[in-house]
Amino acid sequence: MALGDDVRLNPSGGVLAGNPVMVAGLSRIGEAASRLSRGDGKRAVAHATSGPCLQQNLVCLLETS
Repeated sequence: MALGDDVRLNPSGGVLAGNPVMVAGLSRIGEAASRLSRGDGKRAVAHATSGPCLQQNLVCLLETS
């Protein structure tokens, strides 16, 4: 199964560039929410796998109307 041409994956480089250990998941969610609020899409998925700041095995689906 392939993703469509309109799908963008991690366009900012995300947390890979800075690796903020304690808030990596929150950073992903914030980036997704920020892009949606700017009108860069209608749906975004952010994930977090470990860490103390809202990052325990979390998948967050954000969507605009």
